[in-house]
Amino acid sequence: MTMLPSQLILAAAIVAFLIYTFRIRTVLFDRIIYLLLALGGLALVINPALATDLAHILGIGRGTDLLLYALVMLSLFRDVGTASELRQIERRLTLIVRRLALNTPRAGDSGDRRAGA
Repeated sequence: MTMLPSQLILAAAIVAFLIYTFRIRTVLFDRIIYLLLALGGLALVINPALATDLAHILGIGRGTDLLLYALVMLSLFRDVGTASELRQIERRLTLIVRRLALNTPRAGDSGDRRAGA
């Protein structure tokens, strides 16, 4: 089975995405990726034929298919970012609730927690 250049690139992109997700993910790196994606999107808006030309170079039939593959990769990237943000929010909420529980007396509690009081 012969692999097309696009298949090799997509497979490498998925492996790189996994390494990125579990090893090198930082806010700065996220921002750099978003900047590169925005610049790539701007280039495609200015010159739509570029998507088709790039697709043909990679062995993909149409520029639309190339954009679909890019959308899948972008969705994976964004999902990881959203999951990470959600975990951070859950941690902060847990800390807030824990502090609130420790600082709020229970109903019927006199506030004196000594044994036998």
